[in-house]
Amino acid sequence: IVHIDAVFLSLSLMKNVSDEEFNSLFPNEISDHSKIFWSPRKAIETAVNWLDGCKNILDIGSGNGKFCLIGSHLIDAKFTGVEIRETLVLHAQGVAQSTKSKTSFIHDDIKNIDCSLYDGFFFYNSFGEHICTSGSFDNQIENSDDVYDFYQNILTEKLKTTKAGTHFVTHNNEGLFMPDSFQLQEMTEDNELTLWIKTK
Repeated sequence: IVHIDAVFLSLSLMKNVSDEEFNSLFPNEISDHSKIFWSPRKAIETAVNWLDGCKNILDIGSGNGKFCLIGSHLIDAKFTGVEIRETLVLHAQGVAQSTKSKTSFIHDDIKNIDCSLYDGFFFYNSFGEHICTSGSFDNQIENSDDVYDFYQNILTEKLKTTKAGTHFVTHNNEGLFMPDSFQLQEMTEDNELTLWIKTK
């Protein structure tokens, strides 16, 4: 399932992998979408730094697993990715095994996940595909404002079940309605990354 390029042999640790090197661990039909669908390493490093101290981190819409695979080599935490595309999950699992990454990947829908089990989250606008007009990964996602709103509301409700102190990092997601119990704590200068912490 997974394509491990020779570049892996030259990597002493996964934590040093560049965006280009990471892409080469996947077949072209996956890596060709990297600029649109997965965060660059620089953004991942910032997000992981903000999540340092969390024990169980969930990446919502983990795609090829990039955030979890790199993050698990940067901080001491258990990383889990949930992704609805089975092919991406299988490839991510293969790379995780080959790179000895402390990660797990679930083929499922976020609506079925118990978010109260996690104290850290990463969210790279996973629902945006439902309203995008071009650049879709495939035809598996329904293009619908109603479905987009449904998932936004589902996530908002699930965040209410988390405990105080939970960290939630967003990347390129200005439209998510955060529960009142979460307060904005950090924001990058370009406003691409935000950190929210549940205070009550």
